[in-house]
Amino acid sequence: MASVFDVAQYILSILGPTSTLKLQKLVYYCQVNYIQKTHGDFLFYEDFEAWVNGPVVRELYQCHRGMLQVRSQDLPGNPAELSYFEQDCIEDVLREKGNMYPFDLVEMTHHEIPWIEARQGCMPNQNSCNVITKEALRNYYGG
Repeated sequence: MASVFDVAQYILSILGPTSTLKLQKLVYYCQVNYIQKTHGDFLFYEDFEAWVNGPVVRELYQCHRGMLQVRSQDLPGNPAELSYFEQDCIEDVLREKGNMYPFDLVEMTHHEIPWIEARQGCMPNQNSCNVITKEALRNYYGG
């Protein structure tokens, strides 16, 4: 199974330097697309947390913390670890969402049940480390 870093590296290899906010949301939608195409399997094992600005993988965040943009050399990971099918799933997301503004992607996540449910009990601008469970992702996106 790939890691979130392999996926992020593949995204960066196509888009080049990308805002950290946008990278986190694209990684999320790559996971979503993979769940949809495989009817419930996961592209990578790391969990998302329901942060104020949408889903975030903490391990990825730790690598780009304090940066506005992230470049390939800022992260570990190896896109060569991805199968052709996994690469195709990522490329689908980039064709559909790669040109979107980061806050448009944030807004999309704010209208989807997994993030909404994980944020229950939180004020709109309250920090949270609540996990968006794999079960919630599978139930909502896996059909």
